[in-house]
Amino acid sequence: MGKNGKPNCKVFENALEREQPSVLSRWLSSKADHVQSFDSKDKCSIFDQNGMLVKETTFGQAKLFASSQNFRLVYMSKNPDGLLCFSLQQLPVKTEKGKAIEENTSELSRGKKKDTKAVAKEYKIKASIADRDLDIKLSQMHSHLSKGKQVIIFIKENKSQSSVLLKEGSELVKKIKDELDNLCKLNQDYSNATTTRLTLTPKETLVSPSISSKEKNVVKQ
Repeated sequence: MGKNGKPNCKVFENALEREQPSVLSRWLSSKADHVQSFDSKDKCSIFDQNGMLVKETTFGQAKLFASSQNFRLVYMSKNPDGLLCFSLQQLPVKTEKGKAIEENTSELSRGKKKDTKAVAKEYKIKASIADRDLDIKLSQMHSHLSKGKQVIIFIKENKSQSSVLLKEGSELVKKIKDELDNLCKLNQDYSNATTTRLTLTPKETLVSPSISSKEKNVVKQ
């Protein structure tokens, strides 16, 4: 044991000479996730999994070498000359099946993000909704439309008071259109004695990539 209580390079070599791979294996396993932070210019020695010296280099170059060979560095100790001693530990090799699973997982993750944006937000509003409550709803709709989400509104009317609420419903549709016209295209899907359905589609999904006539004039100038 070294002065700091850690096994040194000599112990590492002796263990191999005595053909005790189990000792080496347990030691490497315990050290695998405890590579200390060193300066990239620190001098070090790299040993292979059989304890043979691979090369002497700097810590920065050692990390690059290990990464290029699909290894990771496992710190052992400093030798009597002050060189850092590292062992190369093989990283798991990804199989084609494993790579395919990772790719599929990434695609599903991306798909979920797209689906989240595509899901429409629904609102159910009474034709007789108070102005204060309507302002809150309009603010929420504004937020969803700004994020590119479609909004669907169901305006509910009381059948027994349809003559009064029909007028209120029409005024409500007009107010919604006036408040959100700059953000979306409003389409009235249907309207009957009890329900009016509106679909608000964000304008960003309707914009054509072609250059507008105004932009063309600016280009010509």
